Amino acid sequence: PEAVVIDSEAFTVTVYDKNLVRLGWVGDPESLVVTPRHMQQPTASLTVAADHRLRRALASPGARVTIHHQDEFTLGGPVRLVQSEGAGDERTFTFQVIDDWRLLTRILGWANPTGTITQQG
Repeated sequence: PEAVVIDSEAFTVTVYDKNLVRLGWVGDPESLVVTPRHMQQPTASLTVAADHRLRRALASPGARVTIHHQDEFTLGGPVRLVQSEGAGDERTFTFQVIDDWRLLTRILGWANPTGTITQQG
């Protein structure tokens, strides 16, 4: 699947700390690339200027992001990778977001949680 690059004004990017306290919205990213995937791992890449008010929050351990497209949930999860590019006034930071879908792939779900393997039908 191809990444969806749409006018970032159609997206709402919300930043949370590790305790799920909402810190604010990224209203003016340098770039935003969202890659939704059906039954696969969705990802996003968010680039902000070095002087962006939420840059430090995004780089903090445990930072989380949710992304909505025209008020519809698109993806949400932890910030996993931070990269910087440039210097001085031209410096930017790019944050990779991995959707929480990854958690579902690590959980064994049984239709009858107290039953044996033969009792799952």
